[in-house]
Amino acid sequence: MSDSIGYALIVNVKYFEDKDDNREDTIDDQINTVRAFKELGFETKLVTEDEDVNITASRFDSALQEAIDCVRIRGYQHFAVFVSTHGEETRVGDEYIHHLSFYDGDQPTKDILLDPLNQQLRNVYKLILIQACRGRSDGEKYEDEDRGVPRDSNACSSKPTPSTKENNTAHHAPLCIPKSVIMFASPSGKSAYQCILSRLFLESVQSHKPGDEVDVIDLLKEINRQFVNEVIELSDEYGDYRVCNIGSFNHSLAIRIKYTVRQL
Repeated sequence: MSDSIGYALIVNVKYFEDKDDNREDTIDDQINTVRAFKELGFETKLVTEDEDVNITASRFDSALQEAIDCVRIRGYQHFAVFVSTHGEETRVGDEYIHHLSFYDGDQPTKDILLDPLNQQLRNVYKLILIQACRGRSDGEKYEDEDRGVPRDSNACSSKPTPSTKENNTAHHAPLCIPKSVIMFASPSGKSAYQCILSRLFLESVQSHKPGDEVDVIDLLKEINRQFVNEVIELSDEYGDYRVCNIGSFNHSLAIRIKYTVRQL
């Protein structure tokens, strides 16, 4: 019988019908997260493109269902998932709905990921990490161009930038389901930058010694403290400027979840 604490599903979507959207340079996301989850004691399953089989919404749905079935069969009390892909928020009425991108199109994150977990693993503790943008698709107040927070006063000169244009819409906290922790790689309305979340996740895990107990909320807080040191240098019609980002997380835990770091 496995001595793993739980089951972790890692999904990296690299290819899309529109080849301009391809993310071939995201291999580090899957390498980092597989390693981090193993060091936290999880059985891991990586799902990405192989033999020209792309990650469609249907394939993602099947992989998630297979992972849910494994959790039930093995009797695990912990489940984790890391999804690396494109994403955006679209306006529906007076709210924004986040979507994850797959080879054949976008799906609401709530419908394709959160609802199945809530319905089928309601009594299992869930850690959900999402490396996907949360930019706005309607462009109101230039929100779909909001790339991050300026890092210094010289970054933008006297001209407005996508980061400093007027924005009167509140940034939404991520949706949360019972017994779960969810973290996005950026706040609502902002771009996310590839491979940063996965690298900080691994580095934060490896900052602990084998045998240490790691509180998952403290782990995500540490990731956010490190996020502000990740400076992104950008150039566009407004000139050159520097931004940083920060993860956005929410949880519904009545008790603190702790994992024990393992030596691989």
